[in-house]
Amino acid sequence: MITVNVDMSELFDMGKNMGDADYTSILIDCANTTLANIKQRVFIDGMDSNDSQIGTYSEAYMKVRTGNYPETRLKSGKDKGEFRKAKTKAGQAGVYSKGKNKGQPRPRYNRSTDTKVIGSLTREMENDMKVIADGDDVYIGFSNEHNWDKSQWLEETYEKDIWLLTESEDAQVDELVNDFIDEIIG
Repeated sequence: MITVNVDMSELFDMGKNMGDADYTSILIDCANTTLANIKQRVFIDGMDSNDSQIGTYSEAYMKVRTGNYPETRLKSGKDKGEFRKAKTKAGQAGVYSKGKNKGQPRPRYNRSTDTKVIGSLTREMENDMKVIADGDDVYIGFSNEHNWDKSQWLEETYEKDIWLLTESEDAQVDELVNDFIDEIIG
């Protein structure tokens, strides 16, 4: 889980009546904004917490995930060497050539040929990442333990902090809290 600490008790030092403030909803608003930023950064841009690329996928891995196998290249004609047009029906990304699934169609994952690691293949992990409220505490995390394990595997495999907030995400949380404070005090 990602924990964002906001010390709301500092507000009381201002001598204002803060009894009407709904701190949990403020934290949920901050967490939802932060969640959108994290999803964009990790699952679309492929960046870690230090704003550097998480990693790159190998050429072999990309062939499997995009369905761009050597036999899908045109061997003659004006488009020689180009990939055949993408197959759009389910299971048309080629077939397994080894193992228990030999001859069975491979699933098509609708991925581009971009080799940056994005931490998502089937979108299950990114769809499972959400804001979780537990009493007065608010977290960003996964509701499925398997996806939590995958998130930790990503950090261990690429030896990077992926799930911590970046400096800009942290600054945005501070800005959101300050806006809420101004609104409450206002």
